[in-house]
Amino acid sequence: MSYLCTKYKNMFIQKYTLNEDYFKKIDSRNKAYFLGLMYADGNICEQKNSKKPLIRINLVEGDSKPLEILKEDIEYTGPLNYWVKKPPRQNQKVLCLRSIIIAEDLNKLGCFTRKTNNLSFPNNLPDKYFLDFLRGFFDGDGCIAKVNAKNVAWMIIGLRDLLDIIKNKLEILGFHPYIIEPKEGKYINEDLIFLKITRKKEIFNLMSQWYIDTDLYIDRKYNKWNQFFNIEKLHEYENYWHNGATGKNLFGKYPVVYINDMGEKIIFNSMSHAGDVLGYDKNTIRYYCNK
Repeated sequence: MSYLCTKYKNMFIQKYTLNEDYFKKIDSRNKAYFLGLMYADGNICEQKNSKKPLIRINLVEGDSKPLEILKEDIEYTGPLNYWVKKPPRQNQKVLCLRSIIIAEDLNKLGCFTRKTNNLSFPNNLPDKYFLDFLRGFFDGDGCIAKVNAKNVAWMIIGLRDLLDIIKNKLEILGFHPYIIEPKEGKYINEDLIFLKITRKKEIFNLMSQWYIDTDLYIDRKYNKWNQFFNIEKLHEYENYWHNGATGKNLFGKYPVVYINDMGEKIIFNSMSHAGDVLGYDKNTIRYYCNK
């Protein structure tokens, strides 16, 4: 912790302005998202050489779009900083702010100065912004991955008290998350757990709601969701009259279905055809169709 704080001590020789009341009240989708991202990847650090705490969020360089949006949202006039990491770790973009007011407001919300083992669900977070908060937390400490040829898993990692409340709120919304206890590796900690959803339709419904009317998300995770759920093998095969092979069309090819942004199914007569139209190469289509 002290190493990270010392690393940024010279970044504030020049004074920059910002909206210090930004986290005073969570009254927008963007604020809820950034609070979730702060819970996952943020840090509030007190330094001996400054009266103002350092509020910091760092993301891998390729995932840094949310930091650009937060910089604009919070009206920060300074630059994003660049953190060069030793391989194989990736370089990062860093948003660093100094503000007693923002630090105090984040503490009041439940995002404490020393949050590693002390993080509670946000106080006074409106229910209508819960999914936006969760989207931000997922972008920091979550993943979506294929378990096997047919199944997908959605997962976040965090402190038990926090994830217990998130689990309850998801259950109220009709989802069926469950807790996984870490058994080995760096995540072994009596207070650290995984929260997982494996029902494919529920993952699709949850993340579909996240991405309505917003461009505030990490593109890499959005793209993975989009590829897993919007490009898939056509399982309900139609009866093609010229070929006896089940599931193949009259060209002897496996058809591919694509669900566009309007929820409409578009059927292509082959993976190559789908790749040409959608802008993916054939190998990518084959991978996501699990052929």
